[in-house]
Order: sequence, then C-alpha cells, then structure tokens
Amino acid sequence: MTKLHPAAYEPTDAGAPLLAALALGLAAFLLIAPPLLFLLFPGARHAERLQGPFPRPPGPRLQPDPSADLARLSRREERVLSSYGWVDRAQGTVRIPIAHAMELVAKRGLPQWSDKAAAPLIPPRASAPR
Repeated sequence: MTKLHPAAYEPTDAGAPLLAALALGLAAFLLIAPPLLFLLFPGARHAERLQGPFPRPPGPRLQPDPSADLARLSRREERVLSSYGWVDRAQGTVRIPIAHAMELVAKRGLPQWSDKAAAPLIPPRASAPR
C-alpha cells in the first residue's frame, strides 16, 4: 500500500561516510590554516606586543538635565518664531512672526495660487448604486 502523506520526521540518520568526510575536512582545515596564514602574513609573527597602560577614552557626554535643555530649546525657538529678523541680508530675505504671516496670507492669499491647486488631491467617491 502506498503512503499518501510523507513522514513528518527524518526517517534516517546521517550516514557514517558523510560524518567521516566532515570530520576529515575539519581536521584538514585546522592543520592547513595556521601555516597558510603565516605564509600569507609573514610580518604577523614579529609584531610587537602592545605595552600598557593605555589611555582611557573620554566618558560619554551625557545630558545632565534633559527637561531644562528642552525648555531652553523651546524658548529659543519661540523667540525666533515670534520675532522679526534677517534670514539673509544680502538677498533681502527676512523672517516675520508666524501670527503676522498667517494674517498676511489670509488677506492677500498665496502668490500663483489657483482654484485648480486648491482642488482635493483625491477625487470624491461616486456613490454606490442602490
């Protein structure tokens, strides 16, 4: 009678010739590799040993007070975003407070803004037939 389903496990062990070949290959590698490395890298035998003590690397620069650093960053950003100033004096580029910029956009609109650009990117779905 023919089996319809193969066994769900390995039916035989690894063969002895395979295991012997693997063992011989490993032994050959371990015997051949060191002399081959000395032939390829002859200066490695005469390398000077390093003498200690070695200088210790500097410790990590930790952030001692993250909340104070975040507060300082927030104050700096708020000061920049709510003030007037030069971005590039040579080009005549300035920055203005965000609230003022929003008022100007609301009054004047954006340059080269058309109704086509204001159209939604995704067309509305057609209603499904009932």
